[in-house]
Amino acid sequence: MKILITIPSIRSGGAERSMITLGNSLVEKGNDVTLLACEPFDASREVYGLLSVDSKIKKVSLNKHHVRDCFFKVAKFIKNGDFDVVLSTIAHMNVMMSLSKFLNFQKHKLCIRDCSIHEKPDTLLGKLGIALMRFAYGNANALVCVSKSNATNLKTLGISNQNTYVIYNTVASEAFFEKAEQKLPTEFSCLENEPFLTTVARLDPIKNQSFMIRSFAKISNRIPHKFVIVGAGPLKDELENLVSSLGIADRVIFAGYQSNPLAFMKRADLYLMSSLKEAASRSAMEALCLGTPTICVDTCGSFAEILDNGKCGVILDDFDEDAYANAILRELTHPTIKKSDLEIAAKKFEESENLKKYENLFLSLAQK
Repeated sequence: MKILITIPSIRSGGAERSMITLGNSLVEKGNDVTLLACEPFDASREVYGLLSVDSKIKKVSLNKHHVRDCFFKVAKFIKNGDFDVVLSTIAHMNVMMSLSKFLNFQKHKLCIRDCSIHEKPDTLLGKLGIALMRFAYGNANALVCVSKSNATNLKTLGISNQNTYVIYNTVASEAFFEKAEQKLPTEFSCLENEPFLTTVARLDPIKNQSFMIRSFAKISNRIPHKFVIVGAGPLKDELENLVSSLGIADRVIFAGYQSNPLAFMKRADLYLMSSLKEAASRSAMEALCLGTPTICVDTCGSFAEILDNGKCGVILDDFDEDAYANAILRELTHPTIKKSDLEIAAKKFEESENLKKYENLFLSLAQK
């Protein structure tokens, strides 16, 4: 099959990593795969994804900094490419791809992948956005949701497609485990022999790292662990100031952007998360597959789905710093999560399982 995968940019986000992982798997199966990004390929930026793309995948950039500016260029590219299936991900990219196909009367099969929890809008602009999603998603040939909670969220907003599938992110592959076994970067080699907790995410308000920092501060004098925060973003200075004000600057390490965060996740005693919303956290899946227990707050129901309703992680219902701190302390001193449960739950994120689902879906679309 000739498959086009479209993403806004080549960055280190979960959606981008998931699409690159899928593309790598598809091309290894003999498919003709092209990866198209709207933004320019710039080696000076966070290009974890670009460095991980299989050499057999064709890489194309439309050299635009905004998805909205790609409408005509993407239509022309698809027309000339004669693709069997086009796979799009992330809401604004999905809307553009669907509208482009509809308004340009194109015949390719479009599969939209949604990977977010969307809020019910209370502004005119927000309502317009949801209306566009209803139209765009409904006119796609298929809709893939990354979790059951993701699919439920779309339904509550009136967004549906008669061909809707739930396919979890592809995480566990041979390359995934090889990367996890790599040594930590030289500047963090001391962590090879030290206990630590970690989180991996862009330093952004929605990831809520400040909550984890304040929670960690409450128990930092009772455990030997350091807290390693992997990721870059606009809140770096603010979070560093918070750490200093709490007097734990010697216990919290800002590792910045890392091309291989899996090496940190594999060696950590616990993986911490406190995102304000997650449709299907790829990093939580990665931690699970690596056998690292997760402590998280689940306000959307997606973590319960990933972590087997608490068998594979500690799930809290709200953002209570004392409760979160105590959960960390309990799991470090009296572990309740079994490695065997983690291994069983990780099977639904295996490469072979999810690749088969995508291949079957693409074949059925191409044959229609």
